[in-house]
Amino acid sequence: MRPLILKLSVVLSAVVVLACQSEPTPNLNSAIEIENNIISFGYAGGKANIDFQIVNPAMGGKIEATTTAEWLSIESIGESSITIAATPNEENEERTAMLIVSYSNAKDGYPVKVTQSIAGFSFENLQVETTSFTIDILPENKQGIYILYLTTETYLNQSNLHDDESLYTDDIEYFQLQASQQNISLEEYLNNGVASRGDVIGYHREYLSPNNKFMLYAYYIDIKSGERLSPISRYWFTLEEVELIDVSFDVTLKNNAPDVYITVDTKGYEGSYYMNFVDMEDYLEFFGDDSNLSNYALDDWWTVLNVFSSRGENPATIVEDWCYYGGGTYRAEHLKADTPYAVYLFAIEESTGYIISEPFITKFRTDPVPMSDLEIDFTVNELTPTTASVTITPSIEDYTYGFILVSLKDWEYFGSTDEERFENYIEWYAVETREGEQTLEISDLEPRTDYLMLAFGYSGQTRTTQFFRQGFQTRPAQ
Repeated sequence: MRPLILKLSVVLSAVVVLACQSEPTPNLNSAIEIENNIISFGYAGGKANIDFQIVNPAMGGKIEATTTAEWLSIESIGESSITIAATPNEENEERTAMLIVSYSNAKDGYPVKVTQSIAGFSFENLQVETTSFTIDILPENKQGIYILYLTTETYLNQSNLHDDESLYTDDIEYFQLQASQQNISLEEYLNNGVASRGDVIGYHREYLSPNNKFMLYAYYIDIKSGERLSPISRYWFTLEEVELIDVSFDVTLKNNAPDVYITVDTKGYEGSYYMNFVDMEDYLEFFGDDSNLSNYALDDWWTVLNVFSSRGENPATIVEDWCYYGGGTYRAEHLKADTPYAVYLFAIEESTGYIISEPFITKFRTDPVPMSDLEIDFTVNELTPTTASVTITPSIEDYTYGFILVSLKDWEYFGSTDEERFENYIEWYAVETREGEQTLEISDLEPRTDYLMLAFGYSGQTRTTQFFRQGFQTRPAQ
């Protein structure tokens, strides 16, 4: 008799049975051979076939397929295949289910593992040039909100960001810091052009470092909580190379605390070159070692080029404003005293802004600055509820001094002593500096509030005298 197809449903289970009116004839050697016992679905779900063959079939034998997964269903059972269907995966992680295929006279059921990934991303139509690229980013979940970022292999290695969680943590800490500094919520910050939704066609970045390995990555995020909702999808590519020229620089440094004088000999090279410094204490604290210092130096210039080109300046103008030409002696101001530094130089192509030589790096340490016998007097000239006029008179006319003006209660918040408060303060705020007698017209003060003016000798970003204090209280509001 031709078998009939019966469909049975139970709670948390889907069963499809091929049945016949007669009882099966026993055959202890019946077995099922399944060609594909692992089925994988993408985020969107859909249908898939499980192909099978009955070995030594029994008369009236029945095929059954069962699963307890709510997201998985058995659509139909044919003579040699089972069709299953999966709903879209809206969860935050890959999901797995087992489907058991059994036959009346087979001793055991045969498991089929079914997996379904979460929404990912496709990176398509990459076009690379020397310092730029264009690509399409296609998220599978068109309604999902996601982070799209570009980074370099160098940064990932320097920061030890080699797994999803460390890379996400690096991102979310930066997002939270930016939101805090802008005094807005994380959701507001992410909604302000940081997070994306839907396809991004023709994503373009330029003024990047040639012959550098980049990684474009994306992941879904809950913008209210900042929670990462998916694994991170990565796409690697390398920009085209720029032909380098053979350039040598000879650098001579002369310390004259707090300034450093740098003499550059270009050895006959007459083009433009970029020169800058890096505080090696800060660098090593962040990166751990200096194995990627050359990449750091090159990325410094590409950042300059990228920032100013995004403001509408052309590369030739940026090179003219930021680069040097020919040999000469230059005064490096505002370096910290008694601190290790590295100075780096490399040739720049004037019309394009391309780096066209290997970087030349010289390490040095600035001299300590001596303590000073400078003394500072204050005169409070006028007070109103919201303004004050304070004259600062140093005993040495051409010696640099710094000053801090802060409400007394805020100053006490920074620590228990002036020395401790000063160290904590300069981590977050810049010290204002002056030379000679100055009268400061201060506004936007709070009525009837105690303020503190603190002044000190300041050279090489180092305090060189004791603290000189002057307190005052603004007038009550009228």
